[in-house]
Amino acid sequence: MNRRVFQLFRAWVPSWRFFETHSEQAVLFYRVAAAGDEMGEWRPALQRPRRSWYSIVLNGEGNLHLACYALLDQLEEDISEFDAAQLDSFSHTPSYQLIQNLVCFLLHKRDELRSGCKYQFKVSRILSRGADAFEEILVSPVHRV
Repeated sequence: MNRRVFQLFRAWVPSWRFFETHSEQAVLFYRVAAAGDEMGEWRPALQRPRRSWYSIVLNGEGNLHLACYALLDQLEEDISEFDAAQLDSFSHTPSYQLIQNLVCFLLHKRDELRSGCKYQFKVSRILSRGADAFEEILVSPVHRV
């Protein structure tokens, strides 16, 4: 079979990712406060979307969810390759700015981001399945709107 023809049909073949070995998952948290108030509790930013019968064909929310986790994986990879002495300038990297934009998008979607408020996010890794033990990968500075 011609290689080009095979690549055209590759999109129709499912990705069997469940055969890959399980590793710790990165998780995104955020907290918000009004101007002058203390920062609130850390809350998970990404919730798994509900599945329905039509998700087989139209699964925009599921695809967005997977893209968000791919972005978290990319951020974690970028941090591991970044020089520890230059971590202060990490906020200028594309993966950091995309995560910051993602948090802003989620806060606008939940109507939690208002003019004058401040927010902060962190990326953590779950240490064990089912436990509330996390290892912090990145904690952002407080951002103001």
